[in-house]
Amino acid sequence: MTTVWQRLRDERGLAASVASFRRYVRERIRGVRPEDVKVPKEPTAPGQVSDLDYGRLGHWVDPLTGRGHVVEGFVMTLCASRRHYLRPALACD
Repeated sequence: MTTVWQRLRDERGLAASVASFRRYVRERIRGVRPEDVKVPKEPTAPGQVSDLDYGRLGHWVDPLTGRGHVVEGFVMTLCASRRHYLRPALACD
């Protein structure tokens, strides 16, 4: 739903917040699970476009210090091939 909201906002000038858009969709479209909805992207030339995102991967305990860390992941997806690059990171600043 977030992708659909972003495209409507960017391409059609939708002024509603993502939370309002989610409520609207849930109230009017029954029997469709959001995770089953796919939004195809326009094809792009190789090497021209990529998607970037960060996400939490989990927790890691440093064996030398015993200190726990939250491990984030930097993810880059190449749009033409849909190949992913993932780099774990202890900070995303």
